[in-house]
Amino acid sequence: MRIKDVLEVGTGSYHTPPDYYGGTERVVTNIANGLKNTGIRVQILDYSYRTGRVDPERIFLHVPLHINPRFNTIIGNFDSLLFSISLFVNATSKKLNLGRYDVIHCHKFFPALFSQIASYSYHLKNRPIVVYSNHDPNLVDSKGISLSKRIILFAALIVLSKLVRCITFETLSSSRNAPVAAKSSYFILQNPIDVRLYSGNGTENAGDILYVAKISRVKRQAELIKAFVGVQKMVPNARLMLIGGVEDRGYFEELMKTIDRQNLGSYIIHYQKLPATSLVRLYKSVAINVSLSLTAGTDLSVREGLAAGAATVAPNIPPVAEFLTHSKHALLVDPNNAIEVSEAIIRLLRDSSLRAQLQRSGNAVAEEVLSTTSVANRFVEKISPLLDQ
Repeated sequence: MRIKDVLEVGTGSYHTPPDYYGGTERVVTNIANGLKNTGIRVQILDYSYRTGRVDPERIFLHVPLHINPRFNTIIGNFDSLLFSISLFVNATSKKLNLGRYDVIHCHKFFPALFSQIASYSYHLKNRPIVVYSNHDPNLVDSKGISLSKRIILFAALIVLSKLVRCITFETLSSSRNAPVAAKSSYFILQNPIDVRLYSGNGTENAGDILYVAKISRVKRQAELIKAFVGVQKMVPNARLMLIGGVEDRGYFEELMKTIDRQNLGSYIIHYQKLPATSLVRLYKSVAINVSLSLTAGTDLSVREGLAAGAATVAPNIPPVAEFLTHSKHALLVDPNNAIEVSEAIIRLLRDSSLRAQLQRSGNAVAEEVLSTTSVANRFVEKISPLLDQ
């Protein structure tokens, strides 16, 4: 059976100015655009903190209060829960008709759970498939997560796996606890990028290193700064640019103290936020794009760097290895080994021919595997057979 209608469920980040959309918001938009290009009708359901929000491409549900994103519940944040409750109420009262869609694609746990529960109020032949794309870093590495939190997390995932007909786990293959969650149906669905935005050549600034990610422990900026100490000694013109909002204020203050203690203030630059157009130019101008994030399997920074033609250093974790091969497309490193990270960066800064090779091969991967078209085709290929079950 062919997929005709998809409801793409957003994450609320749409309330930010258009040129500053966060990573998940760009993923939602890119998936929607890719599916539209295959002839599928797509509508985006999102939530807004303001009433009367109008957009011809979206349905908005009003969430009455905005909770600080740092105030997280076990799985997802509180405003996502409020949105999910609103979704459930509107769907069961038929103000929001879920029965008109073949597939509901969610990026957060609570919307997936409440969408599936609400779908049971519809007749079986009108019941949509709920697809859950998981971005939870807890599934990437359990280090630092309490046992009680892990038990609650995986219990919730098992409950969800019993309720939904299909779940896509984008980071599951790297989880030490994967067999627990693997009771559900899953496959790797890469986060897509609009490669057209990154076409064209830039002027490389030798020595410039870029890392785009929110400032938080799971993104591992501290490990990169530790590695950069060795880089700066061997390559004096090296400069590190950190781009990303501060999600963990305490962690950010620790980073600033380390930078001061190592006298690196003249060599490390931090920008809280850049417009998307400026970010594209930056990707094109740097010698190396780096990520040590434990969520690099789903983060857009690695993908966007590849599309822009930047030589890439990325963590050697299974989700990344799904689309990158060490020394062929990028240099893959142990994100916990500062010496290995430092050596990889120094090697790339000193070897212009290797940089050029990785720029070409990495860009090819972005075109062939990570583009909106290729991801949309894989989505359709994997989900369509489930409509006949």
